[in-house]
Amino acid sequence: MKTRVRELAKPGIFGSEDNPQVVAEKDLQEIAETFPEIGKAPVTFGHWPDPARPRLGNVIAVTWDPTAKVLTGTIEEQDELAKAVDDGYYPDVSIGAKR
Repeated sequence: MKTRVRELAKPGIFGSEDNPQVVAEKDLQEIAETFPEIGKAPVTFGHWPDPARPRLGNVIAVTWDPTAKVLTGTIEEQDELAKAVDDGYYPDVSIGAKR
């Protein structure tokens, strides 16, 4: 198990032209403020929880940086995911968050 801090999200418009997802600074601030109530969130492939998908780790803390306008997370990664990230296979991440 490896723990690292990664950028999770920043404000902007994401998704497809047919289904744009607007992420505002306020949304990311709220995630950072309410995350301690949740305590941890799974790291998986894809956005929708599916018991058939393996849990590759957990996000155990998040921080909003208002100056850089970035939401970062402290992530505990299973060894296989940590190696893949270290080898450059997953340079970016994407989050799923409920409003």
